[in-house]
Amino acid sequence: MRILLFIIPFVIGCLLALSNYMISNYFYKKKPDSYVVASVLRQIISVSYLVLLYLISMKLKLNISFVLIGGALGVTLPSFFLTARLLSNKKDKKEDKNG
Repeated sequence: MRILLFIIPFVIGCLLALSNYMISNYFYKKKPDSYVVASVLRQIISVSYLVLLYLISMKLKLNISFVLIGGALGVTLPSFFLTARLLSNKKDKKEDKNG
């Protein structure tokens, strides 16, 4: 049971990290001048998710530690790889302009 309390929020967090990447990628490609909006929007999504996990685990009397750690890792770990991918796309785009 405890492993599910970790895995389910982790998987949902990974999906949110992917959606955050897609938001960042959209703003970078379509509206680079307002990229700050993407950063704020991503933070709102991530923090709202963690608050929601906390409230759900309190309401259902679940082990808060497993739920929050799973959710936090789900949102954070994929972000490292997706941010590197976003930055490599940015570098490729600059090289295309200069090349």
